[in-house]
Amino acid sequence: MRLIDHLKSSGLSNRAARELMSSGKVLYRGVPTADGGRTVEPAAVQIRHNARRIRVGRDPAVVWK
Repeated sequence: MRLIDHLKSSGLSNRAARELMSSGKVLYRGVPTADGGRTVEPAAVQIRHNARRIRVGRDPAVVWK
């Protein structure tokens, strides 16, 4: 299932879903994503309304192994 479809099926409008994604409040497996066309496992998607606003793809991310 595509991420945008999952968000819309959970009751969000298309606009609300895109705003949440673009502000970094939608996480897939713990990582913010703005790719609505991405195929996801619905159980791995989180919406954090109280998360700090970021611009996905613009803010630096540090990945530790």
